[in-house]
Amino acid sequence: MDLRILTLALDQRPLLPWQQGCFIKSKTNLKPTMIHPDLLERRTLIFDMDGTLLRSGDLAKHALRGGLKAFYKKKGENAPTWSDEALHAAIGKPAHEFYRSLLAEKDQGEWEELHAMIFEREKEWMESNRITFPGTIHTLETLKRRGYKLALVSNCSSEYLQVALDSQGLRRFFEIAVCIGDKPGKNKADLIGETVKQLGGEAVVIGDRDYDIDAAKANDLPAVGALYGYGNRDELMGTDTWVEDIRDLTYLFYPLRELATRFAIQIGKQIKLDRPIVVGLSGTHSSLTAELAMLMVTEIADNKIGVTHLKMDRHRISSTRKKASHWIEESYPWRRLEDHILTARKQGKIDTAWPLTDGPGDQPYRGRPGSVVLVEGPFLFGPHLRESFDFSIYVDSSLKTVPRHIRNWHKSVADRAVRMGGSRAEANTLRDASIQDQQKEWEAFLAEITREYLRTAYPSEHAEKVVSGTTLQRGHLAKGK
Repeated sequence: MDLRILTLALDQRPLLPWQQGCFIKSKTNLKPTMIHPDLLERRTLIFDMDGTLLRSGDLAKHALRGGLKAFYKKKGENAPTWSDEALHAAIGKPAHEFYRSLLAEKDQGEWEELHAMIFEREKEWMESNRITFPGTIHTLETLKRRGYKLALVSNCSSEYLQVALDSQGLRRFFEIAVCIGDKPGKNKADLIGETVKQLGGEAVVIGDRDYDIDAAKANDLPAVGALYGYGNRDELMGTDTWVEDIRDLTYLFYPLRELATRFAIQIGKQIKLDRPIVVGLSGTHSSLTAELAMLMVTEIADNKIGVTHLKMDRHRISSTRKKASHWIEESYPWRRLEDHILTARKQGKIDTAWPLTDGPGDQPYRGRPGSVVLVEGPFLFGPHLRESFDFSIYVDSSLKTVPRHIRNWHKSVADRAVRMGGSRAEANTLRDASIQDQQKEWEAFLAEITREYLRTAYPSEHAEKVVSGTTLQRGHLAKGK
């Protein structure tokens, strides 16, 4: 695998700025997706099912046509002809409306018999086929891991919902999964209102039909339109935004990105027009700070502020000294950081180049008046630095969680490398080697050095903002507002 792809993956910036009127590009078709500020701080996500989680088109064609044929054969009549488009258009209607709409007017009183015949075929099809949209399971897993409460509210029947949840492996993701078949006399808006009351917090509705949008509006909730489903663009004009692939929801909903946005805004308020501002981002290991640094760089740039990212680990030369304080002092270029960055900012600009220890050449770092230099790395806050930062953030996490953070970070790097055109096999090989090397280094000496550093330097006390690193993706602030 070309190492340039992996390097680009390491430095790749997330695509979604959390600002009104800004756009992201879908991973699949590169069409713009608008981000609306009303989605910020929403921690309860209420999903529709058919056309949002399930590709119900093939199921509809198979089961509906088979059920209609059996129903009319029993009556000694020919079944009506339905186009694929007509069947797709009916997906998402309440069950009683849906099945009545398939029958001639004289037969609509027998819709429950038709439903039973169709359900037999739906059950058989779902139990033998994977009909979730590509990326659905991974998306739900990611959102769940980030701390979102997930709920499912559908217009389907009770039997259909239970089979879908079990056959497609969806039940484990949802704290509530309910349909109008469970609550006779209730509509989707009623069920969404009840769901919000049970789960609490600010919610958003995600669906592909106007039924979903209307139900969201009835509860004063924002809505995300699933353009990849069965509703057309006109139906979804009432949504706050839309996505063209379910995987794009992981870009829309990310508490850590929201936290990075808050930091970017606060940093912007401290900008000095006569010199650069230097921001310190530290933690017990670079695998904790790397993702937050990437998001912060993106958010600062999206606020029209120039930004340079100085990653201290790219300039580390490991000392052979045993004492933690000596190792820290000798492994990182603290004097260069003070002279070239912290002191130089007072003179109005930063213009320096540092030699890399993880590759050939030098890395230039520049900062003009009104711009930001983000310095990222462990051990930033302590007695070995005389100068302080203009703004300081510390990611606090138990040392026991560091190996997990190392694994998660390098897995995300490998995924980025593949999305940028690299080979999955080669990316995974490099990922596994990097994980093994960093975990060996951590276990061999870094863990003990970090432990002594925490005992003597109290880095979180030096920072203005402390982020909980134990559940980093949930974006919780442990200190500072």
